[in-house]
Amino acid sequence: MDHASPYPDEAIRTLLGIEAVPEEIRGQLEHSAGGTYTVRCTALQAAVQALPEEARHSMSEEQLVVLMLGVAAAGEADPS
Repeated sequence: MDHASPYPDEAIRTLLGIEAVPEEIRGQLEHSAGGTYTVRCTALQAAVQALPEEARHSMSEEQLVVLMLGVAAAGEADPS
């Protein structure tokens, strides 16, 4: 197994802490929490793609940086 970056999990925690994240996305992220690193990375990527603009605009600069780092690390973990 490749080393697991902490960034995807940090990004997931960040998204779960944002009120504007829709319940459906929140549920998918919570469900992935018990999964493998690859499962969590895949869930993060799907969540970010489905994230409404309202949620993105409600994020602080720090939250956006954490999200970008998480997505970048998740992309490296993606087997496809």
